[in-house]
Amino acid sequence: MRLLAIDTSTASTIVVVDDGSRVAVRRHDPEPGGRPAHTTAALPLAAEALDTLGLAWTDLDRIGVGIGPGSFTGLRSGLSAAAGLARRLEIPLVGVTSTQQLAHAAHARRGLRQTVLAVVDGRRRELFVERFDGVPAEVVVGVSLAEHLDPVSRPHVVARDQIDTLGSLDGVLAIGDGALLERDALLAAGADVPDPADALHGLDGHALAALTAAGRPQPADEVRPAYGRGADAVPTADRPAKPIPGGKS
Repeated sequence: MRLLAIDTSTASTIVVVDDGSRVAVRRHDPEPGGRPAHTTAALPLAAEALDTLGLAWTDLDRIGVGIGPGSFTGLRSGLSAAAGLARRLEIPLVGVTSTQQLAHAAHARRGLRQTVLAVVDGRRRELFVERFDGVPAEVVVGVSLAEHLDPVSRPHVVARDQIDTLGSLDGVLAIGDGALLERDALLAAGADVPDPADALHGLDGHALAALTAAGRPQPADEVRPAYGRGADAVPTADRPAKPIPGGKS
């Protein structure tokens, strides 16, 4: 299987191409305080990664896209680009969550048996949290691991000052940008939180590729972002119709 996947759920723009035996990862990380380049960087990075593996757009069998939780604007940008490619190439689209990517990378690098708590910064003093149990030791890292990566529960919102509601986290590996925000509280609850510089706190292109390969392909129009909460602004098309003054009720 030959696939391309895009993730813009964080400030970074991550693109990966996998031809079944080789993986090319390209990314753009804004400077501290700089703005993300999701809209302008995704497709050029994709073209560069394809060229690295000697592939054309028409060689692809499926497209993957990060669906969050994450930035509203970023998610929409990535999903728009990925869905547009899937429609144009007439191939399926696979949605991959940010929490899945974090857990997959952790299991692949740190061992398969450890429970992982993926914690994503939800802004507004909130965190998006999802827990993944360890997987059997005989599972092979890669697509096989992705197929066994089942969450204990779906991502849910936890207030940053309510880490204690998660209960005992003894032996649990807590990772993600949200875990760094509340590192002290998570450590106090017994969690293992890697140093801030550890790559496990960021999204991983190889995990994105493996989860795209193992995920459920869908028509592009059926893949939706996992915002984690309702949007502040409601698109005009989704707003209830207002009565016409003087018209019939």
